[in-house]
Amino acid sequence: MTGSESAFAIPQPLVKEGGLCGMDLVQAYHAGGRCNRHLWRDGSGCLSSSAYGLPVCVSLLRPPLPPFPGVRLPAWCRAASVAAYPLSEDGLTSERVDFSRYLQLTSHEVEARARLLNYVRACVAEMWGPCKTGSEPGTAAQVLLYGSYALGLSLPSSDIDLALTFPAEEEDDAARCSAEEGGGDCASGAPAFSKKRQALHLERLHDPAGQLRKSATCSTLEIEVYDQCRVPRIHLRDMTGGGVSCDITTSFVSVRVACSVARQRLWLQGSPLAGFLVRITKAAVRQWGLNEVFSGGLASTALYCLVLRF
Repeated sequence: MTGSESAFAIPQPLVKEGGLCGMDLVQAYHAGGRCNRHLWRDGSGCLSSSAYGLPVCVSLLRPPLPPFPGVRLPAWCRAASVAAYPLSEDGLTSERVDFSRYLQLTSHEVEARARLLNYVRACVAEMWGPCKTGSEPGTAAQVLLYGSYALGLSLPSSDIDLALTFPAEEEDDAARCSAEEGGGDCASGAPAFSKKRQALHLERLHDPAGQLRKSATCSTLEIEVYDQCRVPRIHLRDMTGGGVSCDITTSFVSVRVACSVARQRLWLQGSPLAGFLVRITKAAVRQWGLNEVFSGGLASTALYCLVLRF
């Protein structure tokens, strides 16, 4: 091949054509049905998959002209140009910015999460609200947000992390421990007190789960209680909100949760690029199937700490 012919030679496709693999379909399902709501359409009007194996977030009747034969522009590309992302640092930065915007929640996904969150808070207020008739003093509960959703770093497939806390009881426990430390009896009574608190935490997992099952909207919720894991929790999934899920724990201390979230928000405000890096890294880890803690993966908190450290 001569030099002039090689200059106009068509390079090989960078990405093979084909449908979404099984893991991509599962992730698309957990992303709230994005695979069905945002797909490319080919010239015949039939749905086709993204060349990058990701659920597509732009609804177009025809895909833009590909830079190479057999390769479609990625779902997060907002420009129908062959040179949308040049092979340079500026091109890489532009693609990362567009990809970060692509990962942001849509208005429908935000509403679905707010609806599930309000429903959980209403159920907790009905059981342990400050104005609950017949409730014991100091048993008012709080529902606190933490994790990626509280920090604005949630992906479409991310869960909502909630902590069910009882501030008045926590203050009583702290005062009791201080008194026992002063008397020298804290070490002897600690094991029995710890078992009592653990049993109470498990009981307060099953009680709201039963209350949620009795509600009128139980038919739209999948409710499971995981009480044998290291951090017991209730897992909810709203089938009417695109599969939005929520994890509720009862073993956290309200003051610690509030302080941790406040520190994380303050650091993210002072480091604008940190949230950008956390979101992209989180999407990559999820795409590779390395985001499940029980299988040795990295949770959102671990990714946050990695970005904070490096």
